[in-house]
Amino acid sequence: TPASPRARFGCESPQAAISSRTTSTSSLSPFSASPSSSPAAFLHHLPVWEWCNDEGVFTAYDDDSRVQLEAAFLQLGSDGRVSPSDRGVAHSGEASQPLELPAPHIDGAIAHVDVRSMTQLITRRGVLLGPPTDVRRIERGQAVGGPTWTSQAQDVAIVDVPAHHADALQAMKAVLGEAEGQLDPASYAVVGVSRVQHRSLRLRYELERADMQRERGAHQLNEQLLFHGTRRHPPASIARDRDGFMVERGGSTSYYGRGCYFAETPRYALHYAHRRGGDPQ
Repeated sequence: TPASPRARFGCESPQAAISSRTTSTSSLSPFSASPSSSPAAFLHHLPVWEWCNDEGVFTAYDDDSRVQLEAAFLQLGSDGRVSPSDRGVAHSGEASQPLELPAPHIDGAIAHVDVRSMTQLITRRGVLLGPPTDVRRIERGQAVGGPTWTSQAQDVAIVDVPAHHADALQAMKAVLGEAEGQLDPASYAVVGVSRVQHRSLRLRYELERADMQRERGAHQLNEQLLFHGTRRHPPASIARDRDGFMVERGGSTSYYGRGCYFAETPRYALHYAHRRGGDPQ
């Protein structure tokens, strides 16, 4: 209703690409040794393994667990059950035996990690502690987008996140509140938050950011969180575009001429919000 408009806001965050590794276990001799005895050089080139906590943030396993996870992952491809292109993707067929590891940050608990479905269950004394959580594998040398991106098959993914997720909490904190320019929680509500996982744009952003840091120094980067209303264009169409925001697509009659306009406050950007069913997005 006009008295209580509802907004849907997107939250863009980095992504970590998940890919396969075709090296056979026979060429990785440290796997046959105790994980703690693995050479430092071997660990340096080993893919990173991470688990997702209750807030949707991924955290790295320790080195011992990482070695065991990688060995189990590569074993999936050595017995013909999973092709290299399918590794790390959930399957509904034959189940693999979960790998049991010390649960990260939970004393006395066990993490049961299934490297086929890339999920983890936590138990303590045989009691299940919560629902399954995601696990991800990141190859060394790949662009690591950030702590909350999940696996994706395409270059761009738009992922709805639950209200308790770290990305949703960040978006609601930025949009709703009593500070100047924020939206009054008594009149507005955030009914959905989506995370944009755009691999190529994120990589271009990181490269440009690194160049600016080299030229100006980190203290002169001036990185800010800004807001944008997309008017007649659905937000998802811009998020999925190969080039994202394009100056050439801006209106030529805008106040300062053609360009991409961003606001420092959500209240100002709300005037230009795209509307679906009468509600601003």
